[in-house]
Amino acid sequence: MNEDKIIDEKIRKMGTKIIGRPKEYLLLEKKLKEIYDCKNILLKEIYQGTRDGDGAESFHDKCDDLSGSLILIKSNDEIIFGGFTKQKWGGNCIFKFDNDCFLFSFYPLKIFDIKKNKKAIFCNKNYGPCFGSVTLGINDHFLVNGGWCCSSFLSNFNEYNIDYELTNGENEFKIEELEIYQVLVVNNK
Repeated sequence: MNEDKIIDEKIRKMGTKIIGRPKEYLLLEKKLKEIYDCKNILLKEIYQGTRDGDGAESFHDKCDDLSGSLILIKSNDEIIFGGFTKQKWGGNCIFKFDNDCFLFSFYPLKIFDIKKNKKAIFCNKNYGPCFGSVTLGINDHFLVNGGWCCSSFLSNFNEYNIDYELTNGENEFKIEELEIYQVLVVNNK
């Protein structure tokens, strides 16, 4: 079986409505394997906005006690981006640090690593996942209210040099789907 078929099978097993191409999956898999220093990972779906509800309360009920979460976002404009943190989302109105945190974009395929010792995520019971000080945030009832992205000047992430680069130039965006996966290390022998 060639590599693309293997990756297509991994994407199918995830059940994602967002990742559609092997190179998108491979970008994330490679980065996550580096972070966990392992040979194999499993992405276990824990939340899907259109199925589980788009309120901040739904997000926190499903995700607060889990570490290692990968957030995938598809905007109404078909832009795909997101982020990863090892931290748990629990807490209210607090920043957390995570030197393994990163943001990503599929158009172009790019990873944005957190700057060392910078605020990685913001936990607030009134919002969905928020990365950096203000780099990427998801509003309560995001299918209606969307999210926001900051200018490059305010970013806590390396290589984030173009304003609103994650969202293809948009400061605010509407969301078609948001999925969250827990990253698990498997068969690391």
